[in-house]
Parts: sequence; C-alpha cells; structure tokens
Amino acid sequence: AMWGNKVQKIRLTKSSDGGPIFPSAINNALSSYDELLVFPRSEETFVVNLADVKDETVACKALACKSNVLSLKLCLSGSSPVVVVGVAGGIQIWDPLEGLKVSEITLPPESGAPPPDRLLYAIGFSIVPRADGAYSLIAGSSSGTLHIIEADNFRFVYQEALPAMHSSSIADLSSTHEASLAEALRPPVCLVAAADEAGVVSVWDTAQMAPLAEL
Repeated sequence: AMWGNKVQKIRLTKSSDGGPIFPSAINNALSSYDELLVFPRSEETFVVNLADVKDETVACKALACKSNVLSLKLCLSGSSPVVVVGVAGGIQIWDPLEGLKVSEITLPPESGAPPPDRLLYAIGFSIVPRADGAYSLIAGSSSGTLHIIEADNFRFVYQEALPAMHSSSIADLSSTHEASLAEALRPPVCLVAAADEAGVVSVWDTAQMAPLAEL
C-alpha cells in the first residue's frame, strides 16, 4: 500500500474470521480516499482502513452486496465517505466505516437499453455541488445514460436522467470536485466529464446540469 510518502506491504484478512483476502483476478477496480481503500471480489466489496494496520496486517470489512460488483468508487457525501457500488440494474451505497448499506437505487427502464450482450448497470460516479448548495451523485450506465441522484449525507433519492449525449456505455467519469482533491484547490465552478467506450467525452456544468461540450 502507498499513501502520502509512505510505502508499506500489508497482509489483508477478513474481520469476520481472520482468513486471508485475495483481490479479484477479473475485476481489478480499486478506489481510495484518505486512508480508506475499497476493492471488489465477486459479490463482496472489501474496505481497507490503513489507520487500522497492526504488525503489517489489517482486518478488512466485507460489504455483502449479494450481487456481482461491476464497478465502485469511494466518494464524499457531505463530510461522510460513502462507497458507491454498481450492480446489475442499479446502485448500492454503503457506509464504509460501519459496514452498513444506506441506500439502494434501481435504474429506471426509460434509461435506454444497453447492447444485447451487456447488462444494464451503473458505472462511473461522482458527488458534485449544485447551484442551490445541494449535492448530487452523478452515475453513468452501460446504456450511455447519465443519472442524477440527490445526495444528502446518507440520504440518496433518484431525480432524473440527463439529456442523451452518449450512445455507448459510459467508461468512467470524473469531476473537478473529486473527494481526493483538497478543497482549497477546487475551482469555484464544478465541471464533470463523462467518457464512453466509443471515445466520446461530454463536459457538464454541474450547477445547472447543463452540457458545455462534446469532444
């Protein structure tokens, strides 16, 4: 593990029984914030808290998602870290410190159909500020749709799908207000960019959720 100017080799174990944990050889997704790391393995998401390392070993919480984890990201909702997990048909949101699922959102059918060889699932996440001072979770999907979800600490409510800008699956998205970026370095206007598997990138002003450019 590496954070700040530290590099340390650590052994991961399950907090439930002390057994070893091995990252997935298929899904190599990894997300971090501060001293938290999360990664998936099959139907579980493991939370590594580097503050808990003892004798080069850390006991990890296992979040039982009960569905194959297809994507994930650690975000900051208010002052609270949350793990946003993309599963078939929707999104799960977890409190990584307590190991509790705080919300589950189903993607609406009007979001469009992905290709026949692909499940409908959420991929690419960012929590961003809006003009009214509220925050929204933006989530991409395998159909190419971007979804807006109201985010208020551990309260998440689906709002709407944005106008279509992508015809291929979203590959990832990122904003100028990522949790990992120091608040003092964030620009006053928040922009979010979404990239799809066809190479199209859309850029949005999150204050009004208005498209600014397509590249």
